This record gives sequence, C-alpha cells and structure tokens, in this order.
Amino acid sequence: MKRFLTVITVIVLLGIVVIPYINGLIMEKTLKDFFAEANSFSSQTGSNYTFEIQSYDRNFFSSDIDWRLNLGSLKNIYGIDEVIFSDHARHGYTGVVSTTRLEKNPWFISFIEEKLKGENPFDIRTSYSYFGDISSRVDMEPFTTTAEQQEISVGKGRFIIETDDQLQNFSASASWLGLNAGDQAAVADVSMDTEMSQVSSFLWDGSVAFSVGSLRAAHPQGQLALNSGRLTYSLEADMDDDLADTEAAFSVDGIAFAGKTIDVARGTLAVNNMSARGYENLLRSYARMTAEVVDNIQTLEDPAADAGMVLQEKMGELTFQLIAALENLLRKDLQIHLSDVLVRTEEGDISADMRLRLLKDMTLMQFAPIIGQPALALEILDLQSSVRLPEALVDDPSQLLAPLHPGMETGLFVTENDNLSHNAETRKGVLYLNGRAVDLRAGGN
Repeated sequence: MKRFLTVITVIVLLGIVVIPYINGLIMEKTLKDFFAEANSFSSQTGSNYTFEIQSYDRNFFSSDIDWRLNLGSLKNIYGIDEVIFSDHARHGYTGVVSTTRLEKNPWFISFIEEKLKGENPFDIRTSYSYFGDISSRVDMEPFTTTAEQQEISVGKGRFIIETDDQLQNFSASASWLGLNAGDQAAVADVSMDTEMSQVSSFLWDGSVAFSVGSLRAAHPQGQLALNSGRLTYSLEADMDDDLADTEAAFSVDGIAFAGKTIDVARGTLAVNNMSARGYENLLRSYARMTAEVVDNIQTLEDPAADAGMVLQEKMGELTFQLIAALENLLRKDLQIHLSDVLVRTEEGDISADMRLRLLKDMTLMQFAPIIGQPALALEILDLQSSVRLPEALVDDPSQLLAPLHPGMETGLFVTENDNLSHNAETRKGVLYLNGRAVDLRAGGN
C-alpha cells in the first residue's frame, strides 16, 4: 500500500512539474508554426510583411519571447517600420497564457508619454491550447487625448481573435463604445463579428458583420448624422465544383445631411454562380496591383503628394490584368441580384429589385456588338427589374418618361399617381418594358 501511495505521489509530483513544461513546448511549436504559416500567406498574397522571433527563453514554468512584425511596404501607410512584441508566458496545467507588452517600440512609448500622460490603456493577453488553437484578446480602457487642439474622449473597447496554428479557421469579434471629438465627430457602439474558414490563399468561406450605433461628423455643407448602421458580407466557395456565391447587405435606420433626412435605407447585392477559381484570380490580380502601388510609393521623395500620380500610372498598366481576371467570371448562369432596396425619404419611398443573368459564356469583346445591335442582348442576358420612386425627387421627369429607342412605346419609367414606376423583364427572347414589348430591331440598319 505504501509503495502504491509512493508511486502515486511521484506521478503527481512529476505531473506538477512536467505538464507545465510540456505546455511550454506545445506553445513554442504552435507559435513557430503560426509564424511560418503567416509568412507563407504573406508571400502567396503578394505582401511583404514578415513575422520573426528575435529571442525565445523557455523555462519550466514560463517563457519570455520577443518577436517582431516587419511591416515591409506597409510602413508607408502606417508610418512605422515594425512592431516589437514582448511576451511573458505562464505555463499552466490546461494551457499557456501570455501577456504582451509594446514598450520596446519607441513610437509606442512616445505616444503613451506625449498623448496619454504615461498611462497605458492597453492590455494584451493570448491563450494557447493543447490542440494548437490561439486566442488573443486586446482590452482598451477609456482615455482622453488631443489632436489638432481638439480633445478626444475614447471609450472602452475589446478585440478578440481566435485561430489555429495553420490559419485554416479564423474568428474575430470587437466591441467599442466609441469616441467623442466635440463638434467635429462622434462614434458610438461599434461592433464587429467574423467567422471564416480558409478555402485558398485568397478565398475564405464565412461572414463578416459590422455595425455602428450612431455616427456624427462635421462637414462644410452641414452636419452628417447616422443611426443604427449595419453592413454584412458573406462568401460561400466550393473549389471542387468551381462555384462561389457572395452577398453584401447594408441597412441604416436614419441619415441626416445638409438639411435632408432619410428615415430608412437598406439593400442587398448578391453575385451568384461565379467561378471560384475566376474570383480567386480576380482577388489575386487586385492584391498584386495593390502591392505594386505600395512598393512604388515607398520610393517616392514625397509619398503624400505623389501617391495619386503613382496610383494613376499603375492602374493604367494593370487594367488589362484585371480585365483578364474579370473575364474568367463571365460564364453561363452568372447572376447579379440587387434586392430589398428601400430608401425612405421625406418625398416618399424609393424601392428597387434588379436581377441580371448571363445565358452563355462570354468575353468582354463579345459584348461590343450590342452597341450597334441591341437585340443581341436578348441572346446573352436574362433581365428582371423593378424600380419605384417619388416624382418629386426628379428635377425633369420628362427625360425618364420619353422613349430612348424607336422600338420603345414608353420611356424607362411611366407615371403612377405621384410616382415614377419602372418594370422590365425578358421572356422567350423578348424584352418587355412597363408591360409593353420592345422591338430592339426597330430603327436598326
């Protein structure tokens, strides 16, 4: 019995020492794997930021790590070359928790001392699990600072990121009470939530939701005010079937600007049946273009003054690349759908629903003949659209009511009480506008 108790005691004592040590080993592997994946992702997407471990001192019950984020070309945007993180990690029995400090960054110390009177409102903690999961939380306490002689009160906030060491799954949430800059600006009750899974270097399945309780900003033409704004985005991609669907929606409960008021504004834009690989190539081309622009700005003597010129030149050079990537999306059944559009104004409601679908694979050049032969559009596009708006919002309604083509019996809109109404659809190779068939061949050569 005594021998059994001795064995149990030894096992417990070993566990007390060994388990935290093992967790320290797991954390080190997790962190190094994460940095390797992050650097690989940066390279694949055309970015040049890098993560680097500068020192790693691992003990039985704790570790001290200094690591660096080199911003690369992004330093021209953020104004700093790098961020140095100093972590003190405690090896526990269920995982590891580290506390991160930023005091080795001169720019951070300068900000704290000059803008926040030496009080650091930020607390950064990261948890590492047995299974390689990483959860990082940034808490921000309220503080007051000044900018251009304007006092700014910044509210409490929290930002949480959760991922795995392979960067396959990613989630984040943020909540922020906002800020107040007197008559200049104010923001309240900001939140963000996202849940994503990596499909490829550029495609992430999942959704993002962003909301703001209220926003106010000064403008030369009058005060801008917004209430209960919300923006959502989602993507579903299947590389095996080469399909991708994306949807973005917005809603606002109230907007006031320059004496005009909108009580409600909302709408949803969906793009369905895209080629997943085509969409990936489009994002890759855009990322490459952005990286090249940032790299060129890096060489300028005065980036702030000359950035627009560089952007204009690079856009001209890279337009053909973007066009080629865009053409990969122009395949049969690609559909763009604008739905649930509602804008409630003092003059009345604006509503709209529009759907456009490709009937066959296309290139951009194949659309060119439509200019001279509009009837060809009926072989390429399927259309359904409806729009309604108050006539009082249009300065000259006659331009919308007059036929624009010899084969039209009505204009794009017709009058309906005090509103302008539009309805169009294609059926069996015929375009119907406001209930009347349109002869697109009329007036042709």
